[in-house]
Amino acid sequence: MAFGIESGSQKILDNIEKKTKLDSVRSAVEMAHKVGLITQGFIIFGLPGETRETIAETMKLVLSIPLDKTQFLLLDILPGSKLWEKYGHADIDYFKKRSYQETGYLPSDLSAEYLKKIRGQAFRKFHLRPKQFYRILKMIKLGQLKVIFQRIQDFSIFK
Repeated sequence: MAFGIESGSQKILDNIEKKTKLDSVRSAVEMAHKVGLITQGFIIFGLPGETRETIAETMKLVLSIPLDKTQFLLLDILPGSKLWEKYGHADIDYFKKRSYQETGYLPSDLSAEYLKKIRGQAFRKFHLRPKQFYRILKMIKLGQLKVIFQRIQDFSIFK
């Protein structure tokens, strides 16, 4: 079961009008895990109002709930969305960027380099914990290896 968590900061969720409370996220993931579902969280770095502190809050949440897998992505402002109207259309040639891998919008105090670096660190911090790594290894099928290695390269996980 996939969860669009986006951020572990209530302030950030409110900024993007997510209408989700962190207690609800925690409860939903815990219930899904309890009944035996494989859980995956989607996290987006670089949302409006993001700071180093809100990124730390996000990592604290992600590491404290029973997610089996996570995707750490960079903000991709989609044409037609509220964020596009507010932040996106002026500075982005949307169709020339690599979706969720390149930044199109930067919060005021964060650089694109920092966001890319923190995304790789977050991936390693989450997935390379011994128990987590073992859990993921059990889920991988041989035919998935090519895609996994491509993702590692695309998202610069080990840079």
